[in-house]
This record gives sequence, structure tokens and C-alpha cells, in this order.
Amino acid sequence: NGKKHGQGTQTWSDGDKYVGGFKENKRHGKGTYEFNQHGKGCIYKGDWNEGRRTGQGSETCTEGKWWFVFYEGGWKNSKFHGQGKLVITKSDPDGTLLTKHNVEKIKGLTLIGEFKNRRFWNLKSYNDAGEQQTFTVVYGKWTY
Repeated sequence: NGKKHGQGTQTWSDGDKYVGGFKENKRHGKGTYEFNQHGKGCIYKGDWNEGRRTGQGSETCTEGKWWFVFYEGGWKNSKFHGQGKLVITKSDPDGTLLTKHNVEKIKGLTLIGEFKNRRFWNLKSYNDAGEQQTFTVVYGKWTY
């Protein structure tokens, strides 16, 4: 039928690259996707289902200001979902991350817990020294 099926590689003119499984022309099974997001180099390694990140996987973004640097755990429809670990290590010099995501005053933080559709849910947080931090999330904003 002329559609990609099985293992292979796909590259795009902007430098993005996918290596892994295909089914009916969509990313499916295990695969690695290297891409640029807001000028940052990112890599996703993990499970795919019908072209979407679904199952278990990790995503790492490097260079510059972005609201996360590393996430490992569950995915559903290309969003964080289920148990996972989010490590934030980059922020503005004043400690403020992108206000688009309403996360404020974080310089180094690890969140372990649950995510629902890429939103925080039932999390424990730890600072760079490994000490558990107490916080609540109110309408997407952290309160210490």
C-alpha cells in the first residue's frame, strides 16, 4: 500500500529525525525522535502509538530557557500522564521559568508523582540538595 511499516528512519528538512517503528505511515512501537522545540534540542525515547507518544518514555531538552529539562515516565496522547519524574534545572537568572506555564521561582527542582494530560497532579518535590519541599499547586501556580 506504499505506507511505511516496520523499522526505519524519517528525517525532515528542519533537522528533525525519527528512528524506530512505523505502522500505516505513523510512528508506532519503540522509537527515538530528535527535534527542535522553541530553539531547544530535544530527544524523546520511548513508546509510540499511531503517531503519538503513548506508554513509557523520556524526553530531554537542552540549551537555554524551557520549562523542563528532563521527564521520564508515562505518556498519553503525547502528554505527560501517569507516574513520572520531572527534573527542572534551568530558569531565568531571577529564578522564574516561562510564565506561559505559570511556574514561578524555581531554580532546581525534581517532581515525582502523577501527571494528567501534562498537568501536575499528586506530586512530591525535591530541591537540588535532595530535601523534600512543601508546596501546593493552586490554578497552576506554586505556593511554598
